[in-house]
Amino acid sequence: MGAVPWEPAFLHDVVRLGEPGAARARLAELTGELDGPLPALYLRHATALARRDGRALEAVAAEFAALGATLHAAEAVSQASVAHRETGRMDSARRCAWRAAEWTAACQGARTAALDLEHARVLTRREYQIVLRAARGETNPQIATALGIAPRTVGNHLYRSYEKLGISGRAELPRLFGDLTRSERG
Repeated sequence: MGAVPWEPAFLHDVVRLGEPGAARARLAELTGELDGPLPALYLRHATALARRDGRALEAVAAEFAALGATLHAAEAVSQASVAHRETGRMDSARRCAWRAAEWTAACQGARTAALDLEHARVLTRREYQIVLRAARGETNPQIATALGIAPRTVGNHLYRSYEKLGISGRAELPRLFGDLTRSERG
């Protein structure tokens, strides 16, 4: 059976919907038949998801992000968060959850089946803004002034964010967001 240009994208949709086994064999065939990075990346995504390999899913997410495929990156890192949580790697799960929140926020509120795996854990755009400022050391009143909201609203957003991120409070934010806050300052 010959390759058609749209087939890898269709098969990747099957992977994104949570059925990597249904697409892996054909994606493997297409990787050898079609040019470009996507067929092989789709295959790596299917393989990592089928194995519930959090680290491999993170690598796939980084590759999607490098290609500018932010929605696919958000989905893969969301799946990585779930895989890490299933194996008890909670720090990795939280790190992936906030990365999923960051990339999802860049997708203007997109909702997909893969993102819905973490729907209760993904920060909203506003929660992400507030958590990032708190991780930098800003106080609730400082954050409120910068964003034009009440300090109590900041506190409410932080409380919900802590639950979503699986942390107990503000002191844990720099550990989760440290790399991101340092890169934005420099």
